[in-house]
Amino acid sequence: MEADLATIPAPGLRPYPWQSQQWAKLLRLAQTGKLPHALLLSGESETGKLNFAQAMARYMLCRQTLGVNDNASEACGECRSCLLLNAGSHPDFLLLQPEEPGKQLRIALMRSLNDFSASRSHQGGWRVVVIEPAEALNISAANALLKTLEEPGEQTLLMLVSHRPGGLLPTIRSRCQVMSFPPASAELAMPWLYAANGSSASDKKGEARIALALERAGKRPLRALRYGEQKMADSIDHFESLVEGVASGEVSPLQAAEDCSRLEFNEALTWFARLHVQRLRTQVEGNERLSAGLLAFNDRLTQATQRLLSTSNLNPQLVWEELLMDWKRARLANS
Repeated sequence: MEADLATIPAPGLRPYPWQSQQWAKLLRLAQTGKLPHALLLSGESETGKLNFAQAMARYMLCRQTLGVNDNASEACGECRSCLLLNAGSHPDFLLLQPEEPGKQLRIALMRSLNDFSASRSHQGGWRVVVIEPAEALNISAANALLKTLEEPGEQTLLMLVSHRPGGLLPTIRSRCQVMSFPPASAELAMPWLYAANGSSASDKKGEARIALALERAGKRPLRALRYGEQKMADSIDHFESLVEGVASGEVSPLQAAEDCSRLEFNEALTWFARLHVQRLRTQVEGNERLSAGLLAFNDRLTQATQRLLSTSNLNPQLVWEELLMDWKRARLANS
């Protein structure tokens, strides 16, 4: 039996199942003429916010809905406007992203936004801008965006997709209506993950594998989809064995750091943080004594993340050596 299209990845056409409340709210606003000119889609990465923004853009630009059709809950996917969006050539849609992942959104890219804002709709309806991730705006680009937010033009919708809204200027946040996207519930995410993996709920091994991937991903379904792949699952297993090996003294911090330095730094840090929090939770639930060193290790993880965000000349192996030696000391002090 073919999976329901609403449960499998369909980028840009419809929201994911765990976004139904946010979608219903936006449809009500659009259909009653109360849609704000700027939305800040806020939440952790890999929960599907960009897909949500693309689906909303399709809905607003679709010739069958035009953002006001209360009989339609999604774009038709077949009209000229939808076909132009499929081809990436719709004149009333603008997607702004860094030239490379992890890079900044610079002022040069914002000039296209200024030109877009100054022009009229080519299709005689709405114009939609999506900026992702919004926290990648450098200061010059952020100031340029402020001008557009103050005078966006008629029937113009700006959607800022942000994984770290605290990284945005307060003046930008204050000019947007915030829509939050919390981590997905297992009830809504698991059926989608089954379909995306070609599994079924009756497959107990598959269920356990997918449930573990969702837990490891912090209930971020798109990340869980990656974590369910065998190669990635093996990498996480190996990382966890290294970290526990350092804590028990079976693996030296220097040896573990060499392996860890080959991993994507930010992602591996999230694995480390999850293990640390799990350890703390287990000890609290078991009424075990927590040392000041183990509690202070939270600060070390935070500092490592800040170093990642603040420098482009990071030496991953050196950071891992420091982290793992501190981890070993904290665990020994708590034993």
